[in-house]
Amino acid sequence: MFKRFFLLMLILLLVPVGCAHKKPEITGVTNLPITPITTPTEFRFSSFPESKIVMQSYWAANKEKESVLIVGGKAKAQESTDKNELIWDLDVLSMNVNNKKIKSDIPILSILARSDLVGEITKIAFTSPALSREGKSLKSYTKFKTAMEHNISQYITTLRKAPVVSGDVLFYLNKSFLKGAKINKDIELQTGPKLLGYSYLDEKKVVVAQMNIFDMPVFSKVDHDLRLSIKAYYIFDAQNMQQIDGEAVCDLRDFTTGNQVKVEIKNYVQ
Repeated sequence: MFKRFFLLMLILLLVPVGCAHKKPEITGVTNLPITPITTPTEFRFSSFPESKIVMQSYWAANKEKESVLIVGGKAKAQESTDKNELIWDLDVLSMNVNNKKIKSDIPILSILARSDLVGEITKIAFTSPALSREGKSLKSYTKFKTAMEHNISQYITTLRKAPVVSGDVLFYLNKSFLKGAKINKDIELQTGPKLLGYSYLDEKKVVVAQMNIFDMPVFSKVDHDLRLSIKAYYIFDAQNMQQIDGEAVCDLRDFTTGNQVKVEIKNYVQ
């Protein structure tokens, strides 16, 4: 259960896509000058051009050797004709798992999704052209495809529908994977980055949010007492709300068994 919970938390934090600029420190406060947002503002996604993405994650369970996952690819989003939906297109072209590199001239993973303008998925399709070309068994491929579609559609981050000001949560981390557990009632109000305000990064107007959680009780049972600590920042393009930079440090501990997982995630666009 502990490892499964960690892997799902990793998916949650990997979803946003970031950018290779000068990064704020992970100290709970960014080094960018911030202009607070005092007028309630609705943030919505809109089209952004194709860009190269890199997602890096480093994690270790208890005292085991650190594991590394580096994913490279490209992503873009396009508004529908009626301007009410967004079509997301993401291709994974390379992976590096503990220094074992996988590269392909066609996508290893390809995701095409449709969402509303806050990012709630309405339709999703997942394919793996590279696996198909390698002649993997239909049964294994179908099982993998179904699992990926379920996970991505369930855990993708969505913006708040309500207008927000500085200090409000900008989006909540999806916690549906905890269904059936005795969840801390306050987690719905706390687990998400809070809006800091506007700033500028490389002359681009951006929206900045950060998250700083310490030992939040996630859920408890007789044999488990899971608590979560996260320090993270998120920087979005103010024009289209594409996340152009992001970094998170996550610590998940089971205070009953003593198990612990630490993960550091960096996302950026080249």
